[in-house]
Amino acid sequence: MLLFLYEKRAKQIHRLLHSATKKVVNYCESHDISKVIVGDITQIREKANHGKVNNQKLHKYPFTKIYSLLDYKLKLKGIEFVKQNEAYSSQCSPLSTEVSNEYAQKKNRKKRGLYQEGQIIFNADSVGAFNIMRLYFQKNNRTFDGAATYLSNPTKLSFVQTSKSLCKVKKRSSSSKGQVLMVVHSKIA
Repeated sequence: MLLFLYEKRAKQIHRLLHSATKKVVNYCESHDISKVIVGDITQIREKANHGKVNNQKLHKYPFTKIYSLLDYKLKLKGIEFVKQNEAYSSQCSPLSTEVSNEYAQKKNRKKRGLYQEGQIIFNADSVGAFNIMRLYFQKNNRTFDGAATYLSNPTKLSFVQTSKSLCKVKKRSSSSKGQVLMVVHSKIA
């Protein structure tokens, strides 16, 4: 019985990951996105001790599986998949000259979900995603002309199970709780 429950859970997670990554790929295809840049967090489990409970939670997350599903599905559509080291991406202001240790200010990250630069308030997850893209441009010696104007109130998408579909995208207001799918895209030549 226990083996049956384990296999059932594994199949549900597998289907959910396939459905969620398909939604991301469909979004990219419908918006003519030619490159997807994601933060590389595969080594997050080994780098720091987050406490017993959080370490156990981190070991449950299938980062490698998500990356491999995205990689192969995006390649099928001719979209490049890039993993980018995300050092200092959540600590640097989106208004700073570059993303580096020199510009990192932990004090601006006020609490989960809130990043404040002077009187300007940003969504912290949006700042991290925006800075990951900036890091990619810095690493490749390219200029980035994106503006940080839409980082205050991103659209949140939640993947919920319904009777008709395992993975239905449901838009939520910024005050609702749920997973954030932050997609920052810019035309990359």
